[in-house]
Amino acid sequence: MGYNFEFDGDCIELMFPIKLKLYFLEKLGQKLGTYGITLTQACFLAEIGRHEDGISLVDISHMMNVSKALTTKVVKLLINRKYVNNVPKNGRTYSVTLTPFGEDVRSVIIGEYRQITDHILATTTDDEKKVIADVLTKVNVIIDKELRSAVGLRSGV
Repeated sequence: MGYNFEFDGDCIELMFPIKLKLYFLEKLGQKLGTYGITLTQACFLAEIGRHEDGISLVDISHMMNVSKALTTKVVKLLINRKYVNNVPKNGRTYSVTLTPFGEDVRSVIIGEYRQITDHILATTTDDEKKVIADVLTKVNVIIDKELRSAVGLRSGV
């Protein structure tokens, strides 16, 4: 029997993904704290690292769906901590890229993410993991496409 997405008065179907997300973020936050980095900073490092040629602060704001003020604040902190470089693009625009140290920290973040994911999925079969990955990939493509469209980035960047 497949998963039932019908709305019921208790919103059980809607609460499960939120519970999973909160659990995941809590565990990741605990692990990142041992490296002196917050979950918010880790998310920014991960997004910046996806753009090897650099990304503007405006594009980061759109891709992460956060305010430009928050983006500026977090990126300044990451620059001060030597995780990120601010590189002039053309005249008045700048692009941020990861420093080698930032790339190392991003690798740690990805490793921690994978450990938590492996733990969460420990009781699932390989076939179930593939189904989950396929569904999440499809959902991510839609979200990524809409966010990229909002900032004028091409797919796959």
